[in-house]
Amino acid sequence: MSFAVSNGLVLIDLSGSYSFSAYIDPAKYRSTTSGFGVLLREQGLRGLFKGWVPTLLGYSAQGACKYGLYEYFKKYYSDIAGPENASKYKTLIYLAGSASAEVIADVALCPMEAVKVRVQTQPGFARGLGDGFPKFVKSEGYLGLYKGLLPLWGRQIPYTMMKFASYENTVELLYKYAIPTPKEECSKTLQLGVSFAGGYIAGVFCAVVSHPADNIVSFLNNAKGATVNDAVKKLGLWGLFTRGLPLRIVMIGTLTAAQWVIYDAVKVLAGLPTTGRVDPAAAPAPELAQLKPDTMMKFASYENTVELLYKYAIPTPKEECSKTLQLGVSFAGGYIAGVFCAVVSHPADNIVSFLNNAKGATVNDAVKKLGLWGLFTRGLPLRIVMIGTLTAAQWVIYDAVKVLAGLPTTGRVDPAAAPAPELAQLKPGA
Repeated sequence: MSFAVSNGLVLIDLSGSYSFSAYIDPAKYRSTTSGFGVLLREQGLRGLFKGWVPTLLGYSAQGACKYGLYEYFKKYYSDIAGPENASKYKTLIYLAGSASAEVIADVALCPMEAVKVRVQTQPGFARGLGDGFPKFVKSEGYLGLYKGLLPLWGRQIPYTMMKFASYENTVELLYKYAIPTPKEECSKTLQLGVSFAGGYIAGVFCAVVSHPADNIVSFLNNAKGATVNDAVKKLGLWGLFTRGLPLRIVMIGTLTAAQWVIYDAVKVLAGLPTTGRVDPAAAPAPELAQLKPDTMMKFASYENTVELLYKYAIPTPKEECSKTLQLGVSFAGGYIAGVFCAVVSHPADNIVSFLNNAKGATVNDAVKKLGLWGLFTRGLPLRIVMIGTLTAAQWVIYDAVKVLAGLPTTGRVDPAAAPAPELAQLKPGA
């Protein structure tokens, strides 16, 4: 689900090429309208989509971490606080859970963000990720990919805290004061409309809160050796808060609304309730009910499936296979692993869906109502397709990033046969 949500972020590139250029050369790009005109004249329609590959990979990885870990941390902090305090201080739970998830998510995003900004803002630097990544690493080293991590945290953590807390609370307020019908009686279409409205409002808050740090990140990734102080001096305090803000409000508002609609639409397809129905302490986060068996199966079956594919289905030794073929094996292995994940965790998924929709119900009630056969089979074909596809896509992105970083894809050697590439330099002088 997290991967599907995060993929909507590729849309950011349509206006991202202009907005980053406007930050760097405000004299040339005086307004949104003239800026698009200049970009189209100089680079054509292709210029609007420059940097879309690192955007897709970076924000997909970030979104997967952000949405998935948010559910984990929200439940974790709710359990620590206890039911009464979790209900009383639910906004603090939202804030803490989203901040914790974003810290990890930005580590995944930062390298792709650095390459994307350089490609978009320095004419002639590179055509895209394929030639831009090695050029960036050659120029500034691997650590250079993370030089913008602190300001990225400064941009994304408050952004995400605002995004999740304002969305959760906005949706609750909409159902409480704007929708006359109880949520349980609203159609799924109306519920998704509320998700869109709540997401757009949350997006406006996000854009305003994170905009100064966004300007700083753009400046640092474009100016080699620059510091935060250099960015503040160059842009000025007023410029940090206002330069490019109207465009960013429209862009982030629309994207945030689309993300939450996709997120809730996938939950609807899976038979889960949309956002805004229950207190975080009242029921377990849907993903957590299947987390342990799902995750154990996901990793164990993927690793073993990939090894078996290379051993019995691929006639050529892996070292001689093209990177494209290796990523194809990653996709196939990921899909097969996803099927196993769906089957193993499906009974618990059906129970959680039942508990979230039936107030006061127990696990025994769910088993009696659905029956043993229903627990294992109801909605299973759809879930196999969804989880299989998402798991395959996640593993492909995982191995694609390893390829870009010069690391081998999954399944290359027996863990005892050779040291992991990262460990080869651990011993001093080795």
